[in-house]
Amino acid sequence: MRRPIRLLPWLSIVVYLISGNPLHAMTLLVPDQVPTVAAAVDSATFGDVIRIRPGIYAVRDVTLKDGIVIEPFSSSGAEQVTLDAGGTGRIFLGFNLSAATRLIGMTFINGSGGDPDDGANTGGGALVIYNSALEITGCTFRDNHSLRTYADGGALYFFESAPVIEHCTFTNNAARDAGGAIFFNDCGSTPAVSDCVFTSNQAAWGGGAIAANGSNPQISYCQFTDNYASTAGGGYIQYEGSSGNLAWCIFARNSSGYGGAIASSYVLTVDHCTLYGNSGTIAGGGIAINGMSFFDLANTIVSFSGEGAGLYFHDDGDLAAVVTNSDVYGNEGGNWAGAFAGFLGSAGNIELDPGFCDAVAEDFGLCGDSPCLADDHHALIGGSTDSCGPCLVDVPSLQIAVLKNPARSRNLTILVKVAHGSPNAPAVTVNSSAVVVSAIGEHVYLGHVFLPASVEAATILAEDTTEAGTGSSQAYVVF
Repeated sequence: MRRPIRLLPWLSIVVYLISGNPLHAMTLLVPDQVPTVAAAVDSATFGDVIRIRPGIYAVRDVTLKDGIVIEPFSSSGAEQVTLDAGGTGRIFLGFNLSAATRLIGMTFINGSGGDPDDGANTGGGALVIYNSALEITGCTFRDNHSLRTYADGGALYFFESAPVIEHCTFTNNAARDAGGAIFFNDCGSTPAVSDCVFTSNQAAWGGGAIAANGSNPQISYCQFTDNYASTAGGGYIQYEGSSGNLAWCIFARNSSGYGGAIASSYVLTVDHCTLYGNSGTIAGGGIAINGMSFFDLANTIVSFSGEGAGLYFHDDGDLAAVVTNSDVYGNEGGNWAGAFAGFLGSAGNIELDPGFCDAVAEDFGLCGDSPCLADDHHALIGGSTDSCGPCLVDVPSLQIAVLKNPARSRNLTILVKVAHGSPNAPAVTVNSSAVVVSAIGEHVYLGHVFLPASVEAATILAEDTTEAGTGSSQAYVVF
């Protein structure tokens, strides 16, 4: 009798080899099972999950392992778990990490990169990552820096990597050279940054928030506010063969010498973005383009730059650009100026107040009467799909008609018609004395007054006040 062939163990081995996952992944609890984050990483293997109890943990120069996940014990917010390098080194280093490697929901503070003994690793205050595709989700990076000479990436430094970074915040990080928050170096395989917020980061040269050198980042649904670079690209800069794509982003109050919000020296696409209140102290309050660039601008608002023109081309040659369905308005140094002058009035490009709901409060949704809202003639312009009611409300306009009784001339009938007014009756006075009026039709009001025989003349004043202002009308009657 032939023995049956036992396939199950062999099948398990084949599944393991194909999937790259271990058969029995472990969960390591810090500090319950393992006292420190460093010890947990040292103990972990591919597929293991490290979960950290709430608290502040000292972590310095720990090398990540491929395929591990590090996350809080609970999902109650990044502020619950803080990894602190104490300003004496980086928090994590990573080499050859796959997309199975994930950092989730933690705060990284006081990382310090750019040690001159690092050789090529000249940056990355919190993380320095090489040849990797890890995912970073829901994390906060605050007060990290790379301040040695030529150090890049105040918080994150990536070399030849394609990370996915989403739902993260970057605040008050700084780099001595480029990329106050993030630096991509030779990352040609499309790193992705989405739904992130960059606030008050700075770089001593370029890219107050993000800098890309020979890289092709895809950046979407991000907000850049109050970032600074001394030379170029207060929010974002790319150069040396980069091909970046910015979509559905907001850039507000960033500043630099060239390109208060954005600066580019190679292929750049900006689509459905809103730029507001940025400043280029030398040129280009909104976007500065170098002569070696190809620039594709679409469906974008560039508005109210404090210094510099909205769009600036830094070269004596011909501009290589496609500009469509965009609004450039209210910029201190000019709107469709210089090499960009010929784009106004063609391909849906306009120069009109975009009508933000409340830009001072960083609400860049569009008023109901904004020229940037989508209609039958053009797509939505700008980086926000939010909207509010009409904002460009007219001051009330009033008309007065005064009728005298033929038998008794001082018996007056007063008619007031109001346009763009409040829902209430207008205030009416005759010789400074109030007269009651009531509605007799839509926006039409009627009042009566009897004047004594001693009155020789009457001044009738009607006023109505709305948020847009006070409108008035006056009539004068002689008896």
